[in-house]
Amino acid sequence: MITSVQSSFLEGWARYFPGADLPLAFFYSDDERYAEYESKPSGHACMIARLRKVATGATVTWSHATLGCGGAVRYAGFDRSVREDFAAFLSCGVPGKFEGLRYRRSPDLVEAWNRETDVPEAAGKYLVAKRFDRVEPSEQPEVVVFMTSGHVLAGLFVLAGFRTSNVHSVISPQTSGCGAILAYPRAEQATSEPRAVLGMFDISARPFVDAASLSFAVPWERFVAMTEDMDASFLSTKDWSNLMR
Repeated sequence: MITSVQSSFLEGWARYFPGADLPLAFFYSDDERYAEYESKPSGHACMIARLRKVATGATVTWSHATLGCGGAVRYAGFDRSVREDFAAFLSCGVPGKFEGLRYRRSPDLVEAWNRETDVPEAAGKYLVAKRFDRVEPSEQPEVVVFMTSGHVLAGLFVLAGFRTSNVHSVISPQTSGCGAILAYPRAEQATSEPRAVLGMFDISARPFVDAASLSFAVPWERFVAMTEDMDASFLSTKDWSNLMR
């Protein structure tokens, strides 16, 4: 299936989004051949920093042992537990010990937010990221992620809602950069009508992306629908072609 979807998408993408960057595909595997694409960071490392390498055509792999950030380990589903001082870390910190990020007013609010966050378990030993045109016939993406802005982002946003009456066909939960491209879209894939996830509002992750760039993560089922809808949608209208010019 991936081959036919891949071919249709790449053809439509070149026609309707000429010159726009290709998306990235994420999936899990237990195949040891992916071990050669991982590297262990020397200290703390944000996985978002390695997406630039994926965008150039390289394959990047992470496992529990090579994700250099506890948050990424959790949102990738390798260990869904929460560190003991996480609520304080995300809010006001602990006087004399560490300063909090102040993303929430109090630890209680962080704990309530955590209880509402659904993090699916990792579906394999390795998390693999590839540019979409590099995905092989034997590989099945779970999530397709666009890193883009402006007109392209607007087009994806509208296309995601083309075959649904749901005005919330795209959601934008407050979460980390890795939560927006992995945990939330993977959780959406398990619903009856998967929604796309707009993200990369994480202040800690933004230094690793272009200033205008946001993430648009699409669960596989929704991505297939968006690919099928390209020709029938607004993308074939004069309004869109004028905007692209």
